[in-house]
Amino acid sequence: MFTPKQIGFIVTAYTKMCCCNFVEFQLFAEKLLGRSIFTHEFAEFELWAELKEKIKPDFIKLAEWCSNCEENSTIDLLTQRDK
Repeated sequence: MFTPKQIGFIVTAYTKMCCCNFVEFQLFAEKLLGRSIFTHEFAEFELWAELKEKIKPDFIKLAEWCSNCEENSTIDLLTQRDK
């Protein structure tokens, strides 16, 4: 349902934690908001609040999608993290 790149964009927009290529994220954010965004705007709370509100439905879909994954995939992820 979601590509790794989409997941990175969604998580970054919702959490402010950069999980993808920033240049690509800026292009995504501009498309999401329907306007140009100057790089310095990413230091402003208002921009992140706007991004979070716009991406919230996708973040919820992502969370639901993740909760429907098999339990083994979660265990495998934790196992891989410890390596």
